[in-house]
Amino acid sequence: MTALYVLGILVFKDDVATGWPSLTLLMSGMFFVVCLVLALLSEYVVQIHTRVIHRPPYVIASEHRSQTLSREKRLNVVGPQVPSATPAAVSSSESGAESMEAKAPPARRKLPRRKAAQP
Repeated sequence: MTALYVLGILVFKDDVATGWPSLTLLMSGMFFVVCLVLALLSEYVVQIHTRVIHRPPYVIASEHRSQTLSREKRLNVVGPQVPSATPAAVSSSESGAESMEAKAPPARRKLPRRKAAQP
């Protein structure tokens, strides 16, 4: 539209500034290219939006459970929390030593201490 206006001014007016028609036509062409690129990008974004909006928020492909789930840390899954037994909650059929041995953490190997360096 701007190009037609500039060409009309160039044809019907006698006192047109030098370089104004060529500069205005160049700017008009560049704005057309920018608008064309924005239109293509907006169509692409609309297509992505219509594909995504009809999907569920998440998809679970498959879930496998076993005694040792090696992928648990990578999946960011928290296993079931087992409450620790208090001494009052231990049944009378179990002895205190057996229940404590079953819940004790594995023993850690103690490393020898280094001697301080003397100057």
